[in-house]
Amino acid sequence: MTRFSAMARVLSHLGDQLISSSTVAILELIKNAFDAGSPSVKVIINQANRTMVIEDQGSGMSREDILNKYLVIGTTDRLEKKERIKKRMTEHLSEEDAKKEDNQVPLGEKGLGRFATMKLAEKLVLFTKSKTKNDGSLLMIDWNKFNYSSKVKLEDIKVHLLNVNSKNIPKNYGESFVKIKLYDIKDFYDSEEWNKKRFENFYKKNFMKYINPFQPSKGFQITLEIYTVDNDFYRYTPEIIDRKFLDQAPYKIIGHIEGSEVTAHYYIKGEDEQEFVGKMPKVIQELEGRLEYPEDKIGPFSFEFYFFNRNRARLDKIKGYEDYAEKKRILDQYNGGIMIYRDNFRVLPYAEPGNDWLELDSNGFRASGIRFNTLQTVGTIHISSLDNGNLKDQTNREGLVHNKAYENLKIALLSILKTYKNKIEDYYPKKIVKKGPVETEDIHEAIKPLPSRIEHMKNELRLLNDLLKGSKASIFQSVNALSENITVIEREYLELKNSVNELDDKIKDVEVQQRRIFDLAGIGMTAETAAHEMRSYLGRINSYLIDLRRRTPSEKEFLTNLLHNTRALDLVVSRLDLQSIAKRRTRSKVNLVSIISDICESKSLSWELEKQDSIKINVTSEGECFLKANQGMLIQVFDNLLSNSYYWLQKHKKRHPEKQLNVHVHIKDNGIVEFSDNGMGITHGDARYIFEPFFTRKLDGEGRGLGLYIVSEILNFHHSEIILSEDQNEFGNYYRFIIDFSGIQA
Repeated sequence: MTRFSAMARVLSHLGDQLISSSTVAILELIKNAFDAGSPSVKVIINQANRTMVIEDQGSGMSREDILNKYLVIGTTDRLEKKERIKKRMTEHLSEEDAKKEDNQVPLGEKGLGRFATMKLAEKLVLFTKSKTKNDGSLLMIDWNKFNYSSKVKLEDIKVHLLNVNSKNIPKNYGESFVKIKLYDIKDFYDSEEWNKKRFENFYKKNFMKYINPFQPSKGFQITLEIYTVDNDFYRYTPEIIDRKFLDQAPYKIIGHIEGSEVTAHYYIKGEDEQEFVGKMPKVIQELEGRLEYPEDKIGPFSFEFYFFNRNRARLDKIKGYEDYAEKKRILDQYNGGIMIYRDNFRVLPYAEPGNDWLELDSNGFRASGIRFNTLQTVGTIHISSLDNGNLKDQTNREGLVHNKAYENLKIALLSILKTYKNKIEDYYPKKIVKKGPVETEDIHEAIKPLPSRIEHMKNELRLLNDLLKGSKASIFQSVNALSENITVIEREYLELKNSVNELDDKIKDVEVQQRRIFDLAGIGMTAETAAHEMRSYLGRINSYLIDLRRRTPSEKEFLTNLLHNTRALDLVVSRLDLQSIAKRRTRSKVNLVSIISDICESKSLSWELEKQDSIKINVTSEGECFLKANQGMLIQVFDNLLSNSYYWLQKHKKRHPEKQLNVHVHIKDNGIVEFSDNGMGITHGDARYIFEPFFTRKLDGEGRGLGLYIVSEILNFHHSEIILSEDQNEFGNYYRFIIDFSGIQA
């Protein structure tokens, strides 16, 4: 007989390697505090000391608990507690006996959450005391001894466990507690990366939505405190979701699912302000035949979905808020799709930026007046681990296991959404243009016979009129009325003819625009090939110039300038290369600050070559901002905006030669970009047309009127948007664009 043994590095697999991020690691420790029965948990980060403290007032641990549970991998005590609670639910306890029992369902069950500290820091000191003991315990662990490259066996590494006399425990710590202090933290300490704004967004996006904001969890609170390198102090405390805002959603469904049975009510408020309420169908037909076995079962669980139209006119109808910006801020805080909460705690990563698990953005969920995409959806499902045991966590805490029950959950939710979409279309059907029989493709030929037919009818009526003279007055009046109607038809025919002529002119304009598009497409295909070849040649030229500069020191200055110009040209050509068809089809995690900085640097260099260096580009940012997007398309967005500014600033310079001309780009870490220049700006009259194709105020041959239209379409493709701010410059014109990438942050 023999037995397994383990290397110390196995703990790295369970902690540092398995847990995907520092955020997930902190949330694991918060779950531990909740499971310990604590009313709250506090996370304290000291950037100067590179420490983190997680403290709670739960049941604490005795020395025996540490030896038999904390230092044992994969304990089953919480799993056993969950089974006991499940068993008690089937028993009929008296109200008095029920109060004696601890019925708080534990969030953890694998016995691995404590190893999250390894993801966060190099060393751990744990100070704790339980209610059952007078003395406390102090545990010290150096996680470096268990790192991925460790070659020592687990049982050969010793950790320090000390007894703390009750006299040495501060009274204000309470009769039971856990205080974990982590040293040499691996994240959150860099003050340039983690500033006040970053921590505020971090708290709002993670902690505020980690505890169910739709159904607050018995007062359990998460507090985040930050001590900065500059001795500043920030404190963040939880907020409850604004129900007043949700209640005014123009589209919502609230209900309950168990198996294939649904009990749900819907609400619809159209653009015309009409309101409709009703019940959803009681059975999910798509689940028929999929719930035969116990392990396939889903439910019971409740859900609530709220859908907003981000269009300003629709959001303005929500009352009780200062302005459009505040409404967008609230919506952006909780949107992202449909979240999952189990036992009132968030299951990540559902509805996180970049996680469209129900494919709302690509499934065509669109009805009259609303698109059910992640930017416009605030939704949640509330499941219980006792009632939904088939929906299990993955070991890495990154979502649910993709089993049959998970598939059935998705099918049920998608069915609800499709049914709701159909309900909206019942009240607001799509407009269908009926096509009659067409005998000719030329509309002029189709209406050509009408004048002669009308003239023939008029002649016949004149003859009839002569024959009926002297007849009964009623017959004569009827003939006159018929004659008048034919006159009306003749007039309407002339109006129709004029309309057809106008349409004919518009068709000719469209044909001209279509030819322009074909021309641009041909240019684009040629540019794609040329850009790839030019980059290859420029790379070789660059190498030759570097070698030549080394060989001829006397020409160093000249060759350095030539290298500078070659680099500028390569940056310009690289933008073309990124626009290739293959590269435009891929989306990846991109650094928005780097993309904008690079394109602005490239533009500045090319403007210098054109002797237009009097135009300065200023780029500022609040920190890093990552998006899930196509890099080439983003480059095209800012290339078009900069080219547009450049053209009009040049015109402005001729009228105001003494003025310093600037382009300013400000990047916020929430995905909002502000783009402006100090030229003349956009007039109120032009503002409504600037995103329309082929609209331009540039001179003939200097512009096609597609730049801002392409920008708008690219952003729409990425579920983002560009709007012209209502701020006005010194000339009374609009001058600032707001670009919203918040919905695709990675």
